[in-house]
Amino acid sequence: MSSSQTTNSQKDSECPGCGCIMWLYRTKPNRPWYDERTFQCPRCLYVDDAVAKVAWVNPITFCKSQLTDFKARWLNNHVN
Repeated sequence: MSSSQTTNSQKDSECPGCGCIMWLYRTKPNRPWYDERTFQCPRCLYVDDAVAKVAWVNPITFCKSQLTDFKARWLNNHVN
């Protein structure tokens, strides 16, 4: 049995069949900026699919900010 829903956050949910906490079983791309997440109950094997919006981080901006932080820390420790 399976159902579909849209969610903005990944959260633990109870299995509607047995009440056990469901586990994230698989994540795969759905469409741009969205992932399809499949949750499965470890007890009764009920499966539920949810589509979630994905936060995207520009790797170049992220690396530049990390490098700037590293330079600031290095200078702070070595210039004095």
